[in-house]
Amino acid sequence: MSKMTDDKASEQWWLKPIQALNTSEWEALCDGCGKCCLEKLEDDEGAGMLFSIIACDHLRTKCGNSADGAETKTVTCACYTKRLSRKTDCIKITPALLAESAHWLPGTCAYRLRWEGKPLPDWHPLISGNKESVRQAGHSVADRAMLNDGRQTLTNAEKLENLLANDEVDWEPLVIRDWS
Repeated sequence: MSKMTDDKASEQWWLKPIQALNTSEWEALCDGCGKCCLEKLEDDEGAGMLFSIIACDHLRTKCGNSADGAETKTVTCACYTKRLSRKTDCIKITPALLAESAHWLPGTCAYRLRWEGKPLPDWHPLISGNKESVRQAGHSVADRAMLNDGRQTLTNAEKLENLLANDEVDWEPLVIRDWS
């Protein structure tokens, strides 16, 4: 392999098999869309996993400005390093876990895409070089999810449980169909 090809391969480390990624590469593979932090429902009619607009209570929006002055809006976990102890149903995605858990990840998830041997989309920050490209392409939960502002009396999970118990609820406004 030539030096130039070696350099190109090291620049595009995300093309390596997922089992070959180190911890920092694995974490950087995440595009930060926040879709995995949405409450999910299994569709009885065979549509697979449906993503609700109800986000984990720890998901927060971060607003700011880019270097060129444009507004930015990203989502982040308020307790990422402690999330597994604070939210019992939070799952730590690992290469070993993908075989059994990839089905509940969105089809656009970089972990799932790479596990399936597919390329990352053009809007992924590793391809675009811009974290805001996820939102610009319509793949961030920042503008579409119901986030807990910390002042609510019920957690979002409790709200979802209450909705599930009500047979009269119209689910269409609560489901994001274009993210499966």
